[in-house]
Amino acid sequence: MPLVTGRHFLKTLQDAPKTILTTAYREYAYEGYELDVLDYLLKPVSYERFVKAIGRLPAVPPAPPAGSTEEKFLLVKERRGLLKVSHRAIVYVEGSKDYVKITTATKTYLLHQTMKEMVGVPGAGFLRVHRSYSVALTHIKLLQPENVVLHDNTYIPIGNS
Repeated sequence: MPLVTGRHFLKTLQDAPKTILTTAYREYAYEGYELDVLDYLLKPVSYERFVKAIGRLPAVPPAPPAGSTEEKFLLVKERRGLLKVSHRAIVYVEGSKDYVKITTATKTYLLHQTMKEMVGVPGAGFLRVHRSYSVALTHIKLLQPENVVLHDNTYIPIGNS
């Protein structure tokens, strides 16, 4: 980082994430542990040492604090910059190879992301109904044997599995 070191950056954070520092300088190890880092890797790092350090990371990310109203969202690239699209606004997601089409009530966005990455977000409230479709649970009006009917009367196919 050109303007600040990783150690200085960690000092500025009130709730620092679990961190593994990597450096070629042994003299900063003590300061790293004062910052409550999980591990301190000296370069060159062996694969075995890297795996050991990664094994110290928590298995699942911590849940947001009780009563948190943290909104889940996606950042979508547009001409003006990055647009914040709330998960609640998404009606359904359609996948096609390395792209997903995100459909909201008012607009459709195209993202360079796989369907697996999109629906792999825990707690996002999506149901994968087909190999190429994922539907927001809040927008489902009716489940039929071969289709999901949304509140706006859009029909989404249901896959065999």
